[in-house]
Amino acid sequence: MSLVSRTALTLLAGLVAVPMTPVTHTSPNAPAADVPVAYSTSQKEAYLAPEALTYIRPGLNVKIVSVTNVAPGQSPTVEILMTDDLGAPLDRTGVLTPGLITAEFVLAQWDPTNYDYVNLTVAFGFPLHDFGGTWTDLAVGDSKYTFTKKLPADFDVSKTLTLGIYSGRATMDIVGKDYNAPAALKTFRADGGTATPVFAAIDTASCNRCHDPISMHENFGPPVQDVRLCVMCHTSQMPRTAAGEPLFFKALIHRIHSSKNVDHGPLTYPQDIRFCTTCHTPTAADGANWTTRPTIAACGSCHDDLNFTTGANHPAGPAADGTCATCHQPQGNVEWDAGIKNAHVVPLKSAQLKGYNASIISVTNAVPGQKPVVTFKLANGDGSPVDPGYFKTTTNGTVNIIVGGPTTDYLNAGEAPNGQPFREPMQNATYNAADGTAVYTFTNAIPAAAKGTYTFSIETRRGYTLSPAPLKGPATVNEGAPNVPFNVAVTGTSVVPRRTLVQLSKCNTCHEDLYVLFSHGNQRIAIEHCVICHNPNGSDLGRRPADGSENPGESISFARMIHRIHTGDQLAQDFTVYGFGGSVNNFNDVTFPGNRRNCLKCHVSIESITPPLPITNQPVNTPRDFFSPRGSATSACTGCHDSRDVAAHAFINTAYFTGDKNAPAEACGTCHAKGADFDVAKVHAR
Repeated sequence: MSLVSRTALTLLAGLVAVPMTPVTHTSPNAPAADVPVAYSTSQKEAYLAPEALTYIRPGLNVKIVSVTNVAPGQSPTVEILMTDDLGAPLDRTGVLTPGLITAEFVLAQWDPTNYDYVNLTVAFGFPLHDFGGTWTDLAVGDSKYTFTKKLPADFDVSKTLTLGIYSGRATMDIVGKDYNAPAALKTFRADGGTATPVFAAIDTASCNRCHDPISMHENFGPPVQDVRLCVMCHTSQMPRTAAGEPLFFKALIHRIHSSKNVDHGPLTYPQDIRFCTTCHTPTAADGANWTTRPTIAACGSCHDDLNFTTGANHPAGPAADGTCATCHQPQGNVEWDAGIKNAHVVPLKSAQLKGYNASIISVTNAVPGQKPVVTFKLANGDGSPVDPGYFKTTTNGTVNIIVGGPTTDYLNAGEAPNGQPFREPMQNATYNAADGTAVYTFTNAIPAAAKGTYTFSIETRRGYTLSPAPLKGPATVNEGAPNVPFNVAVTGTSVVPRRTLVQLSKCNTCHEDLYVLFSHGNQRIAIEHCVICHNPNGSDLGRRPADGSENPGESISFARMIHRIHTGDQLAQDFTVYGFGGSVNNFNDVTFPGNRRNCLKCHVSIESITPPLPITNQPVNTPRDFFSPRGSATSACTGCHDSRDVAAHAFINTAYFTGDKNAPAEACGTCHAKGADFDVAKVHAR
């Protein structure tokens, strides 16, 4: 469809035509000249024909034109403009343009003394949005809304107000998604004076590091997707729930994220709760106010074992609200004193730790049938060397080296059981005090059948006693050294590193620091290290009860395992992994706060995970699943899509060729390859 045709359609719809500048379309099937907006391959619009785009006119944006009649005893009137992604007007009623538009209006007065809003659109006893107001449509995309709510007779026109609007456009039946406009906000004074600064303690972008995006109250109208709107309703006016839970923003959010809110139920918070600046954005205008405005409501929501009235568990005894800052200054003198920043130091981030590093300098004799010789160095953060002999006497520390291969896909054939690599203790290495290096000769030989590139990697930790220590512990932590895998060609001369599909930095967008939570005693940190053990042959069989009552073993292949963990409470099957000491780790209660269709949240690119995958990817043993082995693409995809029906679909599209050592052979690429009808990017598009 040409630009002339598109403009004609716009005019026929009774709308004001706007320029539509064509730009490159990401779908391989659509000509660039027919596309008004560029959409990424993660968006559904990227796969629509130009005619469909013209009809749907994707997007929704709301702009506040004016706010009038803001006076004592009056009902305010707001004029707004509603446009699509091109800035063209949209019909609020959904008649002239597709999709009924709903908008909700919240008006609140700012109280700088309490750093809180006073909601002026209270309804049904709750601070909410205005209900049942009157719409007046001035033109297509230009409408006025008059509040039902009248402002109080004693309304103070000199105080700062914020008008907030959240809105949505119902197009699910047309395009497979609804459109939610960015929050429209206007801060002003009714008398025309200069408004004071309002809430700016948290950026919505901080919430969206995990929530992708945050989207609340979706069952009651357009979702609320901006924290600046949240605080306009979740004020101190909010009553408590039937279970006694506070709904005041600063208390509610702390209690939800620390899994203390009994109404919300269990929540899997993906990082240490003491990483306060994950939410309290340091770059926000008031990002430091968590250190300058301590209150019973905010602090007591996490520290709910304290009774500020009786003084129980509060070292300072009884305390009245408004006096907290007397003792709790922003910054104290030592870690875990009464200073707010100091009190929230994550133990593994303590300045008392020396810093710890481990590096492999060289590997020789790494050939099939021979015992490798590894030269390495352990060092403190200041570069001073650490003698590996230290680990002969300590009871809280380890220094090991693992070797696995080949890097095309770690199978570790001929090494330890259950797909595990050789793991050897290095405390008896020969230490050279002159240069701080150590030399260790393996007791195990590289398997005789080994080919390609093998990886050597050190995993080490040491215990450190904190003094001072957190009031509730732990007093001792394990300080680990980052893993730095070292690749060696055991045959041939070319070193081939393992493929990179995910990045630790992407994990830490949500987890803040995986080292703090999920690193097997704080010694296994790098993803490049993880996959040596979490390989296609890897299972937890060696950790399961010796009587065989829980056999067979569960696959711990990295792609399958990570997908299953992050699918959590949405899994169709049980996913329980036995760990060190026989610990039982069930992941079916994990709640994922983001959108699992956002593959790029973890993966480096869509292309890297789009079938057909390299034939060198090895089959994955999945003995507890519907069938085993399965191809690498099937294993990864059924990590999330784990139902019986999906397993059947994958099974009948998998060939097991007689005598073919690369079996199973997957047909995934036939339908899910780039540009195919069910392209991975297309089916995950949002």
